Amino acid sequence: MSQRLLTLALLILLVFVSAAEAKMPRTLRVRFPRTVIAAKGNVEACVFVRLPVSEPFDLVSYKISQRGFSGTGAAINHFLIYLYTGERLGEFAAQQKTVVASRGCLDLGPVDRDSRQMVALARTPASRGILPTGLSLPLAPVPAAPAGPPDGIGILLDANWLNGATKPRAVSAVVTFTAAKRGTVRRRLQPIFDRTAEAGIDVPPGGFGATESLVDARWHPPGDVCLYDVTDHMHKRGRFFGVEVRDTADQPRPPLDGLANPYANGRPTLFGAPDFTDPGSQTFPAGLFVGASESLRYGCWDDNDNGDHPPSLPSPVRLGCQETPGVTPGTIGTPAAACTPSCACVPANLVAGPTPEDEVCILAGFYYPAAGGSCDISSLPVVN
Repeated sequence: MSQRLLTLALLILLVFVSAAEAKMPRTLRVRFPRTVIAAKGNVEACVFVRLPVSEPFDLVSYKISQRGFSGTGAAINHFLIYLYTGERLGEFAAQQKTVVASRGCLDLGPVDRDSRQMVALARTPASRGILPTGLSLPLAPVPAAPAGPPDGIGILLDANWLNGATKPRAVSAVVTFTAAKRGTVRRRLQPIFDRTAEAGIDVPPGGFGATESLVDARWHPPGDVCLYDVTDHMHKRGRFFGVEVRDTADQPRPPLDGLANPYANGRPTLFGAPDFTDPGSQTFPAGLFVGASESLRYGCWDDNDNGDHPPSLPSPVRLGCQETPGVTPGTIGTPAAACTPSCACVPANLVAGPTPEDEVCILAGFYYPAAGGSCDISSLPVVN
């Protein structure tokens, strides 16, 4: 090939590379619309945004700017950012950019609304998060309908804002995601999303139950891995979520500095959460090594109106349509049907299900494959 033809071929290649890179912006911005909080108000508001991106976005940092809090009496309880991982983006996006008041964002989205991973958390007006060097968190596009092609990235914003002032206050937020530079990613975080414990949710009216009494829920790593982050999902009758690392002898091993379980004699945890609306998370910036023969054992403790709950977390009995006289509705795998004017509406068993009235128990988080028995990835080849 002549020098002239070679130069032309290289120019064409550069044009194609530049065009491919242009498809994916280096930053993505999401806005939480201006929202007015009533005087002495405490609101949890949710907004869903579809980002029209067709390829995974290698997130390495984010910036959250919440506005309207300086000297106003307004305060931030939490600001959570979730990545939607379901298959019904079109249904979720139908409510796009609409502010919906909902505890835990349970009243927003399609039937698979619980398919979401927390990717960021802030409790201050200005917050910035940066992943450790060499790691990225892929924000992947999902289909608009089951089995369809990728249609965009779905982001759910969950803001719990308070106003202690005697006048209404207007607040808003802007989130900026930044992608990794080319040649800097050595490992991409992979999701944990385990629902095994849900087979153990079966609480009669007026009762309190632990999933571990019916099922030994575990997440088994696909090999030696490094745990980066762990959190949970529960619905409004979930009273506690707890997880621990079990070693090769099936014994709990350190670290066990999470919130102790008040419903299991103060049992220590790797991570514990008592509030479905503000789950929190436990992050291990250097990675927590979990061997291939170890596991994450977890469970939930659920209240179907047994009266043992704080006033701030009401737990009304699950109600459902009684289909057979004398038989309490709701069994594992078949939640009670919603009450209608044409059926007898009675107290029902609390089991796992897709509606906000049903319960869930999900272990969520992120990990990455270990490098030769270590969480040090600095010597690995780049993957982007």
